[in-house]
Amino acid sequence: MIKKEISKNIILFILIISQNGLAHISQLDKFQIYYPKLIKSFPLDQKVEPLGRVYNFSVDEKGYIYVPDSAFSNIKIFDPSGKLMRVVGRKGAGPSEFIDPVRISINGDRIVIEDVGQLKYIVLDKNFNEINRFFYLLSGQPFVLKGDKIISNEFYRRKDGKEFRGVILDLSGSILKGLIEQKRVRNAWEAIRDSMGFIDISEEGDIFLVKSGRVYFYKFDSNGNFIKNFGVRPDYFIAPERTKDFEDMVKWGRSPQGRKAGQDWYRSSSWVSGIFVLKKLIGIPIRVYKFEKNKWECFLQFYDFEGNLVEDGIRLPEIGSSSNRGFSVDSDHINNIYILEE
Repeated sequence: MIKKEISKNIILFILIISQNGLAHISQLDKFQIYYPKLIKSFPLDQKVEPLGRVYNFSVDEKGYIYVPDSAFSNIKIFDPSGKLMRVVGRKGAGPSEFIDPVRISINGDRIVIEDVGQLKYIVLDKNFNEINRFFYLLSGQPFVLKGDKIISNEFYRRKDGKEFRGVILDLSGSILKGLIEQKRVRNAWEAIRDSMGFIDISEEGDIFLVKSGRVYFYKFDSNGNFIKNFGVRPDYFIAPERTKDFEDMVKWGRSPQGRKAGQDWYRSSSWVSGIFVLKKLIGIPIRVYKFEKNKWECFLQFYDFEGNLVEDGIRLPEIGSSSNRGFSVDSDHINNIYILEE
């Protein structure tokens, strides 16, 4: 039975990136500086149907907000003001049923949901009529839907034994391409440090993947062919290290002692919490825990599509929480950034 955790305070912040002046950055020509400006923030409506465990969300072209709720095995749809409009699904393994939906991506007239309870991707149309579902998921990694392709940070082992982090699938579940080849033998530290990564795609089809524990990007073309790496680690970013807390987390697992060690280790490091591709820029939110304030703070870093650093260290004073669950991010691929935070 799923323990239904109720989230009392889930808020959506909407930011717009607007031009404000010029700057000369390193050896580059003059760039336009883009500063985030808060448009509005509002709580998601929980008067009729509460929110439980939320890890991810997606916003469609009309501004409607789709939130998978793994605690209640459903998808909640909110209008652009945060009012609950519809609840789709119930617990189960049949049509319009989910067990543990954790992530969602919307592109055009297609919706794809990751249900880690069934280890499946579920493909639907915009009316939530099911088109297909297929086994693939291992851990509910971040993914993005683009046209008829799912680009995921999931693990993939090819028939020849080569292993990859990241894979491109079609909507029938056929594997089209592995992304980042990995060495076969890895210890727990390497596996955990490199497991999480976030993915987004430009309108031209270029794929950008960034690691959670490192400010390190991979750029691929639309077919998954590697183009280049880039990334500039900022001074305020504290890279995860293999500390005693990490070892205790691995040793004690989900016991109270293991959970406490994991929390302490997590808070001692900085984390990339997503990626968003706008019309001309790639951005990442970076979470840094401030012990004196007992909360996480959010900083933004921006690159152009060639991987040149454009802006760094932009702190968002409106966003900050003591919750280790963090936040997820989406964009309209033009100027608007959406951040969902507990």
